[in-house]
Amino acid sequence: MRPTTLMICALFALSATTVACGDKKKEGEAKPVDKAEKKEEKKELAACPANFNKVKDDALECTCKDVDMDKTVWGTGIYTGDSGICKAAVHAGAIDAKKGGDVKLVKHEKGCPGYKGSEANGVKTNAWGKFGKSFSFDGHGDGACQMPDKMPKAATLDDLKAVGKELKAAKDAAKEELKKVDPGLAKAAEELDANAAKTVEGMKEAGKALEADINNKLGGAATALKGALSGKPAAPLASDGDCGRNFRAAGKDEVTCTCGKAEGPNGVVYGAHPFTADSSICAAARVLGLVGADGGKVTAKAAPGCPNYKALKANGITTRSWANYPKSFTFPAKGAAECPKVLPTDTCPSNFKAAGKADVTCMCAPKDATGSLYGSHPYTTDSSICKAAKHAGILKDAPVSVTAKKVSGCDTYLGTEANGVKSSKWGKYPESFGFASKGAIECPKAGAAAAPAAPVAAAAKCPSNFKAAGKDEITCSCEPAAATGSLYGAGPYTTDSSICKAAKHAGILKDAAVTVTAKKAPGCPKYLSTEANGIKSSGWSSYPASFVFASKPAQCPAK
Repeated sequence: MRPTTLMICALFALSATTVACGDKKKEGEAKPVDKAEKKEEKKELAACPANFNKVKDDALECTCKDVDMDKTVWGTGIYTGDSGICKAAVHAGAIDAKKGGDVKLVKHEKGCPGYKGSEANGVKTNAWGKFGKSFSFDGHGDGACQMPDKMPKAATLDDLKAVGKELKAAKDAAKEELKKVDPGLAKAAEELDANAAKTVEGMKEAGKALEADINNKLGGAATALKGALSGKPAAPLASDGDCGRNFRAAGKDEVTCTCGKAEGPNGVVYGAHPFTADSSICAAARVLGLVGADGGKVTAKAAPGCPNYKALKANGITTRSWANYPKSFTFPAKGAAECPKVLPTDTCPSNFKAAGKADVTCMCAPKDATGSLYGSHPYTTDSSICKAAKHAGILKDAPVSVTAKKVSGCDTYLGTEANGVKSSKWGKYPESFGFASKGAIECPKAGAAAAPAAPVAAAAKCPSNFKAAGKDEITCSCEPAAATGSLYGAGPYTTDSSICKAAKHAGILKDAAVTVTAKKAPGCPKYLSTEANGIKSSGWSSYPASFVFASKPAQCPAK
């Protein structure tokens, strides 16, 4: 029997295959999906982080698409947590450097006592000592620590200084290039450095003020806690009555208040009358004996700040010393109070100029009588204060407080020997200093001494520029062939200028080698460009330091 169309359609219906039986196909019918042909979609992984340090899970699956081969890696098999993950994966053989790929990392919470450096798959890793959280790659390596053949040496202070010196040299070189390309931008960079230094100092002062506030707020609580922890009954804290925690908190220039009964102090005090404005009024009153254990009424009055505050121990209370603070307070009942002249810890700076002010009171010890010294009272401001004090007979066998005062510069400075110290002579210099205790500070009379001549003794070759010498004065040898490099100014010259080229410009260096003495001088608001003795110097704007030659004293050009 021949199959009919109806029979054929019935057979196809049983086979789950859709066909057109006559014109009976329904619109919108979808073709059934064969489960065997359906493929499971692959999960797409996130990109790997730069390193493993911030990963919190015990394991991490991620993908390395673009491998950063500039990352640093420490270890072999197990890598330090701060190593570059993808570069470490290449080293471990988990992925190819060009193709990248997916990786699974395993955390090692305690890390290893040491990490071996090695080279594999085109990646060289570094050795390291003990490190905390680390990682390895699942399926690559046995997960065991591999110790270095030799433990790496920890960086010393000298190592850090050497790195700092290299960075400074690179920074100076960059500034030189910047001067050539864009002088205006170079000046802006120097101003930025100066502002950054001021910001750091401001942060230090803010830190001191914050520490003082914390001490004031916690001082009483700390006393009570100490007594509680000792197992002994704590002495009753002093009641501040209505005096508040400190003078500054009162918010006015004069405060009359009552201190309550007490057996011990409450609050922190800085100074010995005057006191810093953030000191406790009542504790300060007790140290001066204005009130006792029974308390009493006191009047405190605002006063100017002091450059320093001395510590004082009296009436069972010890106050603290402090450096510069903007506001103080005193007790009129104790009479006039003046800022202390000097703290025993305030040693004199390396030279007068470094103090940065017109009058300097500081401590000198016999061991501090070192450095350069020019003149015989007065002395040039770049001279050592303590060495000058010994030369003047003020500093002897014990530490002493000295007061040095700035005066006008002189046309000449005498070199003399006194009290076991020999000073050098010098020509014209813009500023001087002397000691008020030694009487009048007057310049030598005209013609009393000539400016120093360049030394004739053999000396080492001059460095590429004055700044590279690393000191305030240098005596060195210049040959005609050494008159190269940058030169800014016409005397004075910027400290990043070539010493020998400056010597030729100044007429000191001619056709034969010569020994020159160059000395650091203050910076100038501008430097002139001139041509002299076959050398043309460049002009420049403001620069922080200059140098001149002993045989050719010079001053900054007029503004």
